[in-house]
Amino acid sequence: MSELSEVVLFHGLDAAAITALEQAVVIRRYAAGKAIISTDEPSTDIFFVLSGRVQAKRFAPDGHEVVYLDIAEGSYFGEFAAIDGQLRSADVIAIGEARIARMRAEQFHEFILRYPRIGLNLSRELVRKLRDLSARVFEFTVYPVPIRIRKAILRLAEQARRPGSACTIKPAPTHYEIAALTATHREAVTRELAFLAAQGILRTGRQTIEILDLPRLRALADPDPG
Repeated sequence: MSELSEVVLFHGLDAAAITALEQAVVIRRYAAGKAIISTDEPSTDIFFVLSGRVQAKRFAPDGHEVVYLDIAEGSYFGEFAAIDGQLRSADVIAIGEARIARMRAEQFHEFILRYPRIGLNLSRELVRKLRDLSARVFEFTVYPVPIRIRKAILRLAEQARRPGSACTIKPAPTHYEIAALTATHREAVTRELAFLAAQGILRTGRQTIEILDLPRLRALADPDPG
């Protein structure tokens, strides 16, 4: 099975369409820490994550890092510039080794017109991302730090979950990266992960976070408003 068939934008396409897509992309490996695109650069290509994980982030003038999005295998990035032709709105950096397929914006437009399923999938994904962003803005405004951290871990766990297998986040983000995702500091993340581990909800290892009790994590991440 082609790796591109696992990319969410291409779900539902037949083998002939996937073959055409394969001929239109260039695949490259990126080492951990390597920048794939940078804020304000003028490129307009779209990228598909075949393996590994990347993050979209921005850096404040004082060096403070804000992580917008954790982008997992089977997802994509760069669609904003590919659609509107404007400058890039974030840095995207490989977290661990990643294999990325790259397609020119003009070809992507042609595929959307040729295969309406891509446009439908893209619309659904853009709505999902907007909902996620709205939820995070609400969380930052309303919830204390421990709840924000639990919700971030829960989102990562749901992304990593596979039917019939253990729920393990691998490679897991560092404490610093989770802090950047939740607008807090590394020490707060360390304390909260230690608390969750003591409660038997998760277990941390080398670049892994294994979720031992997903229902309880959900409950703690969504406390009674009362």
